[in-house]
Amino acid sequence: MRSTMKLLAAFGGVATLAVVASGCAGGETSSAAAGDCAPVTLEVADSAPDQAWEDNLDGWSQRVSDGTDGRITVRIIPGGQLGGELEMVAQVKQGNLAMTQVGAPGFTEFTPLFTAYLFDDDKVMDFATSYIMQSWKDAILEREGIRVLAVEYAPPRWITSQTPIESPADLSGLKIRVPEIPSLVEAFEALGATPLALPWPDTYYALQTGAADGQENSAAVTDSGKIYEVQDYLAKTDHAQNFRYLLINEDTFQGICEGDREVLEGEIPQLVADQEAQLRAESDELVQGWIDSGALQVTEPDISEFVEMVGDAGSDVAEEAWVPGVLEEIRAEYGPNS
Repeated sequence: MRSTMKLLAAFGGVATLAVVASGCAGGETSSAAAGDCAPVTLEVADSAPDQAWEDNLDGWSQRVSDGTDGRITVRIIPGGQLGGELEMVAQVKQGNLAMTQVGAPGFTEFTPLFTAYLFDDDKVMDFATSYIMQSWKDAILEREGIRVLAVEYAPPRWITSQTPIESPADLSGLKIRVPEIPSLVEAFEALGATPLALPWPDTYYALQTGAADGQENSAAVTDSGKIYEVQDYLAKTDHAQNFRYLLINEDTFQGICEGDREVLEGEIPQLVADQEAQLRAESDELVQGWIDSGALQVTEPDISEFVEMVGDAGSDVAEEAWVPGVLEEIRAEYGPNS
């Protein structure tokens, strides 16, 4: 099937990473010895919702510096100081910034990955290194002039509520805050809930006043938003899972001498592995902390009922963006029923 499948490099898009480079900039691909390599400073803009991404990006930057004898200096600009994710991606594409680390780059290929129940949490990182993902990365590089250096783990999304959720029936009629992502809105409609597409900053107040009955998000975001103060239950539904991406302007990348580029890329697998390990551990610790403190009661429903009820809801985005067969192949190889 893989040999006959063509992947879509469709429609334009904006990306997700921002870095300013100085020193060896431009499109020259040098194979110079280390002694001929010019020093480069890369500024990486980040807006991570969890400290783990910044912590491990810092570790990666130190290893890159050590591996290039200090010729590559990476400076991290945290907290969305350079704007929203799409703004940072646009700056990378324009060459005004070198790199960024974001979760929603706006690329046509990546947007449908928010389709509900597309991935099993134990298999999601296998997809990150799949031939499908590589094809998309190649298409983005050619179209946008942006290289996807890393596809990084992001934890699954769960539901908090005022009443326990053990099955889809428990969602019936509940007003659940969801991000303004059509595929998730459609999925919650299929589950019998009333999705409320509210901006995240409005969520706490909506839950506090009863305008919303629940919300869905990762454990880290649920914790940082202090959602446990206005909710009683958390259901580990694993209904959606995406990635974060480390991006670099291609001209900036090619402006680094060949040996130093190899170091830059060679440290990526360790970055990805460290982030996944830390994020999984943090999610487990948060859940156990909520249980121990009584802040949230946690349920682990049988998600097969949710998968069946969602069905193809929200998959129209994927069907429009990807060539026929890709959605089905991803579900078959990496989904909850694979």
